[in-house]
Amino acid sequence: MSGRDVPLCWLCQERPASTREHRVLKARLDLMHGAAGIAVTHPRHRPTLVKGTKSAAVKFGKTMCGTCNGHVSQPWDKAYLQFVKAGLSDPNLYRNKRQITWDNIIPLASESLADLSRYYAKNIGCQLVERGLIVPTELRSYLNSQTQKPPFSLFLVQEYAWLDEIVNSPDFVNALGSHTLK
Repeated sequence: MSGRDVPLCWLCQERPASTREHRVLKARLDLMHGAAGIAVTHPRHRPTLVKGTKSAAVKFGKTMCGTCNGHVSQPWDKAYLQFVKAGLSDPNLYRNKRQITWDNIIPLASESLADLSRYYAKNIGCQLVERGLIVPTELRSYLNSQTQKPPFSLFLVQEYAWLDEIVNSPDFVNALGSHTLK
């Protein structure tokens, strides 16, 4: 699971691909797992305990340049982290919601739903490159524009059976320190 390296950043297509994007945002991994280690699974491999967020197993190959990964996409990462934190602080926040507005997640945040959408689009782009596929021009164009509407629809699937089992356990303590949410 070390990832596929490519010579050129798939996002800007100008600079060498010199950085490895996390498959799941590093801040989310830190928030949820801390120093305890991370269980990683892959369809072709057995579950593996990874000792930290710098492990190759939790990253794509070198697919992005430092500018795109370290600067351009930071607002997207921040929006995703706000989305995750809101869900961790209230595991039922998104349950039974047909539509999500940013005010449901965190009022007066500087991040936006467009940035959240761009986080998912960036992750999809990295996954396409990982599989040796070409990232559509429309996706790159959307990510490189602050005003363009997304060339896709974003659907977030809610699956609560696993969450119900976990949060109803007397041993449950969520990543933000709250105890069982009953």
